[in-house]
Amino acid sequence: HVYHICHPPTDLECSYVWNSPIILNEWGALVCWNAPEIPHPPSAWIFWDNEVYSSGIGVAYGGTWSLAQRWDAGQLTDWNGEDLSNTKITKISFVLHVDGFSNITLKIWSGTNAGTLLYEQVVENPIIKEWMEVTLDTPVAFDVNDELWIGYTITEQADGKQVAGCDTGPAVPGYGDMITTDGTTWDRLSDFGIEHNWSVHAFVEELSTTTKLTPIIDKTVYNSKNDFRKSEPVKIPKTAPNTIKQGLSGFNVYRMEIGVDNDFVFYDVVPYLEGQIVNCIYDRHPAVSSGQTYFYKVTANWVNGIYNCESSPALNIPMTADSVGVLVTDIEVVEESSVKLYPNPATNNLNISSTNPIRKITVFNYVGQVVFNQEFGGEKDITLNTSSFESGIYVVRIELQDKTMSKRVVITK
Repeated sequence: HVYHICHPPTDLECSYVWNSPIILNEWGALVCWNAPEIPHPPSAWIFWDNEVYSSGIGVAYGGTWSLAQRWDAGQLTDWNGEDLSNTKITKISFVLHVDGFSNITLKIWSGTNAGTLLYEQVVENPIIKEWMEVTLDTPVAFDVNDELWIGYTITEQADGKQVAGCDTGPAVPGYGDMITTDGTTWDRLSDFGIEHNWSVHAFVEELSTTTKLTPIIDKTVYNSKNDFRKSEPVKIPKTAPNTIKQGLSGFNVYRMEIGVDNDFVFYDVVPYLEGQIVNCIYDRHPAVSSGQTYFYKVTANWVNGIYNCESSPALNIPMTADSVGVLVTDIEVVEESSVKLYPNPATNNLNISSTNPIRKITVFNYVGQVVFNQEFGGEKDITLNTSSFESGIYVVRIELQDKTMSKRVVITK
């Protein structure tokens, strides 16, 4: 079994926002949280082709032969910004152009000229002219400091059948277009004037499980010649599905209105913006009603080419509960009058004055994006430079020593 941990958001909090003197009936609940801080394990689809299957290639006079994509030693230590050193191969995706063969065997090799066969698996019920994903019976560990080869063997291809699917090209010579008809010598497809890459992808991911594999003796009997033919292009090329890398896609917000809802109900989705730590949703009137109490939960959505995963709910800042609540009114909270923002509307500068020491100030634009985020050392009077802010409505979250509050401000130009 393979288990995936989907990390939840953190530091969930909620505050009442009142801005009615500036904008009539402008009040509600501001719910904020931090994106998961624990980095997710690396995972990726690796391939050299352009992801678009367009035609097929085969040996002219039939026989048994193999194809592969290959990676140099060390190349996967920085593959599109990911270090795949501790990953394992768990799936292979490929396309067969036509039938006319005895069987297809997925293979993973390592070393120069694919000298060591690490893994093989016969494909059950292969499909034609469609991308087919096969989950390996055993995740395959590999050494990134050695060459890696991923492909398959076509056993007893019939004469003139262009079985192996390929992309639209051009070839990535020596990487995306490797072939062998004797199991020992590997050539480049481009050496035969065919400028295409094999439609073969491998999914690698970091797993907690460890399975030691013993190199296999390749008993394949090769009996074909280096004489390759390419088919006519398919009418509708097929793009490979599920080649996205694992990532945090967004957050689910759940809400419960006391006296109305019996439990939390799904309320909204907030997309994740890469690199943004603090995320917020402003639940404003008339979506909320005066005199009502609202509770909120937030989960994280993780996706990759294999699965979707929703995390457990975020915990509040004291880490005592997985929800936060607030009483919504249509008047200013008296204790929040201890913090003043002026001028409001502001243009180039916004002054923040508090009777209590200020620990941190975060400013959000109208769609919840963070435009300012800075910690302070207990100052009571702070001036923010807002000259670079676009015109619009902003939420200023002020963290004091013992409480947090949010206020609205309008920036005009």
